[in-house]
Formats: sequence, structure tokens, C-alpha cells
Amino acid sequence: MKEVLVVYYTRTGNSQRLAEEISIKLHGIKDKIKSENKYKGISGFIKAGFRAVRKKEDDITYKENPEDYRVVIIVSPIWASSIPPAVRRYIKENINKMKNYSFIINGGLKENQKAYKNFIEELPSPISEYIADNSNIDYEICQKDLEDFADKIRAILEQEEENGKQ
Repeated sequence: MKEVLVVYYTRTGNSQRLAEEISIKLHGIKDKIKSENKYKGISGFIKAGFRAVRKKEDDITYKENPEDYRVVIIVSPIWASSIPPAVRRYIKENINKMKNYSFIINGGLKENQKAYKNFIEELPSPISEYIADNSNIDYEICQKDLEDFADKIRAILEQEEENGKQ
């Protein structure tokens, strides 16, 4: 079984940057969730928020099977304090295939707490979670928080290895 899968969905690139950072820290494999819907420009932004609030799902593609990994990390933006339709579909398709999962969400500070509750409803009992403020992604504070997040994942992997050796 492989160690860590980092799946991500992005519209502006922020989630991709977070996915790259955490996959480097944990030596994970990255897999991009691709939506069949296009959310470009102002009209795309409005459509994206509307679909997220209405709990719609997009048709998606991705490459990796989460069953093949000990830990799956989902990296997602926050859309209108909600889960993007592509990420919602990924979770629905794979929640029962993930042995251990965690998530990183990112958005504006005001929407983070409501969005966190939405993610916990869909992903109860994550082994680790991190809520990033988009304004801090390029700063040391984000790097420190990502390292703390990665340490929690490493501890779970090490604990499983120890339990497997006994």
C-alpha cells in the first residue's frame, strides 16, 4: 500500500500551491480533481458559488484510486462558505474507500468557520485538518501550520507501522 495521496481541486491556483507544499513535506503523490464544468471569469465565479451553496456535484475525473493509499489528503478552496461541487463529488465517490483522510481548506477569513462545519459534515473524524487563510499562503505562518499538519499525518503513519510490527 502506498503512503500519502494528495488530491486537490483549484480554480485560482491557491489549492494547487498548498497541495504541492504538503505533498513535498509528506513525499505524497498529487492527483488533480478535474471538473467537467468550467468556472472562468465573473460569470463562472457566480455560477461556482451558486452551485456550491446548493450542494450540487460536478462530473469529475481524477487518476489515483484512494484505496491504494494509507492516507488521503483533500485540498480544496472554499466557495461561498461551502464545498465546491467537484470536491463534493470526489468525497461522495470515495469516502468509503479512504482508510485515513484529512483535509486542507482555503479561503477568506470570514468564510472559514462555516466552511469548516460543511467539510466536517462530509468528512467526519479527519486525522488532521488545516484551514488556510488565502492572504497567508505565501508567508511563514502558513509553512509552520503546514508542517504541524504534516507532523500529525506522520505520527499516524508511524503509529500504524508500529502496530503492524507487533
